[in-house]
This record gives sequence, C-alpha cells and structure tokens, in this order.
Amino acid sequence: MSAGTTGFLAYLGLSHAYYGGARQVFGGHLFPAREFGIIPQGMLGLLLAGGLYGLMGAAAGWGLVTGVKRWGRR
Repeated sequence: MSAGTTGFLAYLGLSHAYYGGARQVFGGHLFPAREFGIIPQGMLGLLLAGGLYGLMGAAAGWGLVTGVKRWGRR
C-alpha cells in the first residue's frame, strides 16, 4: 500500500513541477492553479501539454536507449 502512495506522491510532485514550469512560460490563463495542482486549461493548454509531454518522453526514451546501448558495449 505504501509503495502505491509513494509512487503517486512522486508523480504528483513531478506533475506539479512540470505544469509549474509550463505556467511560468505560457502563463496562468493556460495553466491555472487549481485545488489539486496546476491543470491545463482549454484546447490550446491541452495541446501544449501533450506536445511537451511528447517531447520530454522522446528525450527520456532516447537517453535511456543510448545509455543501454553504451552499457551493453562494455
């Protein structure tokens, strides 16, 4: 049970940091602070959030694959 809580809290912290950065860059009208954190607002906010998540995911995947390839060559 505690692993699920810890994982959720880690996700919540990461999500808050991600959307907090997006809020600073794109403004509070697209990423307003709500009761449960910062949530994308409207179609433009959702498109920006999805695009940024896609770029971050691609960068993380590329870094992971590159690291595994280098580790496998040893």
